[in-house]
Amino acid sequence: MGHGARLLLGLLAPVLGAVLGGGLGILGGFAWTGLAGTSSFEGYSGHPIAVWMLVGALIGLIVAPVVLFRWIRRRDRRGGP
Repeated sequence: MGHGARLLLGLLAPVLGAVLGGGLGILGGFAWTGLAGTSSFEGYSGHPIAVWMLVGALIGLIVAPVVLFRWIRRRDRRGGP
């Protein structure tokens, strides 16, 4: 894999990880709100969803580049195409 491709993947991985993590966080927040029976009084049920979304985005922002670079390193050691 060329240096340009690595650079592009290195820039895209955190963005895509944050978006996917945020999406999963929203789903987790909806599940939490439903299971916990959170009140919707004055939009209170939106607060846990926002927290779950932000935590999911932060985790995705960190995990995606780590997974990508481990995958690239393993691929380069094998001599992949």
